[in-house]
Amino acid sequence: MRLGEVVAALGDRGYGLLILVLAAPNLLPIYIPGLSAVFGIPLALIAVQMALGLPRPWLPKKLLRRPFRRREFASLTQRILPWVIRLERVLKPRLPALTHPIAERLLGVLALVLAITLALPIPLTGIPLGIALALIGAGLIERDGLVMLTGLAVAAVAMAYSGLLTFAAIDGAIALLRSLFG
Repeated sequence: MRLGEVVAALGDRGYGLLILVLAAPNLLPIYIPGLSAVFGIPLALIAVQMALGLPRPWLPKKLLRRPFRRREFASLTQRILPWVIRLERVLKPRLPALTHPIAERLLGVLALVLAITLALPIPLTGIPLGIALALIGAGLIERDGLVMLTGLAVAAVAMAYSGLLTFAAIDGAIALLRSLFG
């Protein structure tokens, strides 16, 4: 099995899967320098494609041709299956207005803004931004407008938090410069 086959089988739901997978490492409660940029940049590229309304995510051919070994795929499936079962109990198609193609394009724009913010070196923002993106991704996979709406609410809080931290850092830097040279 190749990654390209998985992406083709998922069609436009591949956006949700890729957003969820690329957001997931940011949910870890550990700080690894550069982690958010490593995953934020590909997230931004996926979000642009979604915002443009491409029917399915485009990935480089080299990546699409990458095979999964049956043993590795079976092992991965066994590990994530309990999580998928739990998610399936919660996620279900609802609020179809938020799963309309136009709404999905707007979600792509929001995901782009979140991904760019995630890629910026703003400390302590990876987890809130990752949560918002993961909720949006999960909602896209299952066409669950309620989960997407929850992701939008978390995104608003995460962006406000990121803005506050950025403002505080800039204000502190200006105050430091004034004390040194003023």
